[in-house]
Amino acid sequence: MTVMTSGVRVGGDEAALVALQDQGLFGPTLGESLAGPMLTAGLRPWTSGNGRVRAGLWSCTEERFRTTFRDDDGEVICVVSEHPTCVADSGPITGLAQVTRCFSC
Repeated sequence: MTVMTSGVRVGGDEAALVALQDQGLFGPTLGESLAGPMLTAGLRPWTSGNGRVRAGLWSCTEERFRTTFRDDDGEVICVVSEHPTCVADSGPITGLAQVTRCFSC
């Protein structure tokens, strides 16, 4: 994944080095923390004219959380550090690796 931030391309290893803005605790607009408080940080450098498509970088402290997408929502995740595991309500488990895989829901 490559994200444009103020005219500068950010991809791969560079994404892990971008200074993110503190966004406080993980909460209702993002989902539900399952095992304790989670700090989040992020940066949204681009939003489409109609607001339906956004590109950004996001980080959270290590923890378990649940998020739900509406039928008209989706997300592509490109991992730049750590090794998260995604578990669908229906049971499939997907392990994500750094930048080598993207997960789309």
